[in-house]
Amino acid sequence: MSGVRNWRLVFCLATLLWAAGVYAEEELYRPLKTSQGWLQGGEHDGVEYYLGIPYAEPPVGELRWRAPQSTSPWNGVREARHFASPCAQIGNFFATNNSEFFDRPFGSEDCLYLNVWAPIVQIGPRPVLVFIHGGAGVYGAASLPLYNGERLARELGAVVVSINYRLGIFGALHMDALHTGDPIEDFGSFGLLDQIKALDWVQNNVGDYSGDANNVTVMGHSAGCVSNWSLMKSSLASGKFQKVICLSGIPLEASADRLKERSQNFINKLKAMPNTDSIFAQEDPSANPQQLRDALYGLSTETAIAAGKGIKAMSGEADGRVLALTPDNKLTNPVPAIIGSVRNEASMLLITHTGRVKPEKLWQLIHSDSKGLNAGDFFPSVWCRLTYSLAVKFANSSLLNKVDESASLLAAQASPVYRYQFSWDNMEEPWRSLFGAYHGLDVPFVFGNFERETPNISYFSWTKSHIGDLERVHRQLIFAFKGFIESENPSKYSSELQWPIWDKEAKYQQIK
Repeated sequence: MSGVRNWRLVFCLATLLWAAGVYAEEELYRPLKTSQGWLQGGEHDGVEYYLGIPYAEPPVGELRWRAPQSTSPWNGVREARHFASPCAQIGNFFATNNSEFFDRPFGSEDCLYLNVWAPIVQIGPRPVLVFIHGGAGVYGAASLPLYNGERLARELGAVVVSINYRLGIFGALHMDALHTGDPIEDFGSFGLLDQIKALDWVQNNVGDYSGDANNVTVMGHSAGCVSNWSLMKSSLASGKFQKVICLSGIPLEASADRLKERSQNFINKLKAMPNTDSIFAQEDPSANPQQLRDALYGLSTETAIAAGKGIKAMSGEADGRVLALTPDNKLTNPVPAIIGSVRNEASMLLITHTGRVKPEKLWQLIHSDSKGLNAGDFFPSVWCRLTYSLAVKFANSSLLNKVDESASLLAAQASPVYRYQFSWDNMEEPWRSLFGAYHGLDVPFVFGNFERETPNISYFSWTKSHIGDLERVHRQLIFAFKGFIESENPSKYSSELQWPIWDKEAKYQQIK
């Protein structure tokens, strides 16, 4: 009988332990009550995540080419364990790792969603890091695995937020026919307005995720960094962030004439397309603004994407409402900053043009065995490679000078400002000679997402043998960013690197 009693005791204990585990799991996945409504998130390795949270009403139908509108609270529990759709664009490796979507309409106009990662252990309000992805203003998605914020949130001890924003022709269109009389809407750069709306969401809601709305750092890469500069120029963003981390981008601004020329280019491409509204076939569609407006709103997403293909994004014009009119380059919101660049900014950006390598071909090459590659796979002639090398050298010098100038511009108005140059380039040949420390290489080192098991744009950059070196450089950046977002001091957690403040002596912190 004692054996039976012992078996029953073991069974009861096992049942209790199993139940405790179930309840603990339910505790971790328990819906979160937020000011918008209940969210069903997920948890992994000590970090909670809430994906696909709406920060504005879907910009579809009558809200296309309109300023983002506040979203309404929802009833019930909203599923928040999956990313929302990327914003409408031509598929590219800046938005997806699935090559089946390349060079075709991809994503949706219903895309104004953000994602939140937060450490589970509660220690009071945490710093907030808001990430704005790059992609030249025409590509990109917060759901790209490269931008998964789990590790970053855990190691920074911060709430990490990533956002989608409208891109390409949906992100900016400057036409009188679209004007509503609201000067903010008539600004026409809707992607920037989306980003400001996302910062509004952070101010109003990040406390629900243990974030400190009074300690927000905006980190942007490439076009996202250009957005950082626009946010520092906009009174609409005043008080909504306290620091910036700017990766490989500079202040940009466009004239009204250039913006209208870009919009006219869109109309001209619509004219050349079969089966579009007859209004576009007219000599001057803008002669009847209401008809033109109706025709533009009547375009399918796919038609608008196709007509917008190849049209570059542009920053907005200083209008005095969204972007300040400051001929002396004075910023509305100068804040402490880390400003970074890579040593070979131009190498990958130019190779698809000078080397005549289309993105689909480049995707194939970067997933090939490097031992079987040589320069001839990228350049049809020695002359073409020489032209490329000279173009890279010139463009690198020009771009780095502009980044230095932007750092000095900000340093004259805010303190402290730090500047780093990323020069790790220990990849295999021929990649080291072709690309080196290329545009965007620092991003996986920031997030700590060194993908190698699945296809991705950084696939060629390292092998499993590099992991120790990758982690070493990752720690340099994590220690610096953690100290900066907490206390404006990137040297706080590092005994190895003591970051110099950027001043007239122009000192870089080398990351290599």
